[in-house]
Amino acid sequence: MGNFLEQTQSEKIGEGRFQANISKDWEVWGPNGGYLSAIVFRAVGQHTNHTMPISFYGQYLSVADFGEAIVEVECIKPGRVAAAYTAKLIQNNRTVLQAQIWVANTLEGLEHQYFEKPSTFIPLTEATERPRHGPMKFWDNLNIRKGTMGDGRYSHWYKLTPTLDICDAFADAARSVLLIDTMQWPATYHGNKSAPNYVAPSLDLSVRFHHTEAGTDWLFCDAIADIGAAGIVSGSASVWNENGNLVASGGSQSICRSLKK
Repeated sequence: MGNFLEQTQSEKIGEGRFQANISKDWEVWGPNGGYLSAIVFRAVGQHTNHTMPISFYGQYLSVADFGEAIVEVECIKPGRVAAAYTAKLIQNNRTVLQAQIWVANTLEGLEHQYFEKPSTFIPLTEATERPRHGPMKFWDNLNIRKGTMGDGRYSHWYKLTPTLDICDAFADAARSVLLIDTMQWPATYHGNKSAPNYVAPSLDLSVRFHHTEAGTDWLFCDAIADIGAAGIVSGSASVWNENGNLVASGGSQSICRSLKK
């Protein structure tokens, strides 16, 4: 079991340069993609003077290894209200992940939520505990309460363990990065009548951040296996807090790799 906050935090070693360590506690087929994105995303949070994340778009360019890595962050559009950054996760002289991140400072503006809660949403108090999902070490890091799975949906309540003392909006939002990246494959996997003979490494990840509430330990993630065609699977997901507020939404595309020998 890993500590999400400690294991996504990087050490500043220069202007826009951070030393990270990719932990085996987040192993799936290799290092979990959402975990890698969370490392890069939080390095931007450490670098910027802005207080609120707006969006994250990342491309997975190489296979990562466990161990040391470098995150390089550069501001490509400075601004008093909002700013844009690029960030790269580099390991063994290879760019593993490249991302663009928008950030801002909190302002007054329109307040509405027309995006309706999914039909699979159930109150946390009505959700019962679900045992560990699989043999991968990644699942040791989550407490899970049952929601819905099957027919292309994978919708549960999640809490990272150990319980986190959320320190800033980027640390809070990094939880949604992890869930939106990860849970779309289980939606695809359990949407098939039999276990698919494929793995599906992510090509990209897009996350939009809507609402922050760091005091909420549990998050509900509704993941949908939207479509699979021509060897590409595309999924989407939304993340909700205990108060029924939409925290984040996004999606990704992955490429199928056969397990046949």
